[in-house]
Amino acid sequence: MSDIVKSVCKNAICEMLGINSAKRMFSSQSKKPVSAVRAATPAIEPIKSYTCSVVGTFADCACPAGATREGQIRKMKPNETLYLEEFEYEGKPAFYVCRTKNRVDIGCVPATTAARLVDKYADCEYKVVILEKKNDHHNNATFHIRIDVYKK
Repeated sequence: MSDIVKSVCKNAICEMLGINSAKRMFSSQSKKPVSAVRAATPAIEPIKSYTCSVVGTFADCACPAGATREGQIRKMKPNETLYLEEFEYEGKPAFYVCRTKNRVDIGCVPATTAARLVDKYADCEYKVVILEKKNDHHNNATFHIRIDVYKK
């Protein structure tokens, strides 16, 4: 393909995506497109963020065969993405903090935070990230998480 045709194609693609310059979308060395979605879409900010510690639970963990909740907790690291699974505890809203989408939970969101999420943001989506993992002198892990709330 000639350089003129390549240039015309690059400019057409950038114009369709609303990008001002082909230089932003294409690397001069590799000629491969950089993520057009990232370049064309502004970052979406959460409407609210909460930070809290994960609290303990006595519920059975839905771990894979041969695995334990404690084993899952040991493997976890800061910046790992987690999931929330809503349930009811003593007639009140509650959330498991899960390592996977099939309820391999590490604990729960504190009751006050769970109530706020359900009362004010029930129609929203949540992104959960581990901010910090601390071990006490008995090697028990405590997780500090951030829950970002986004409109659907």
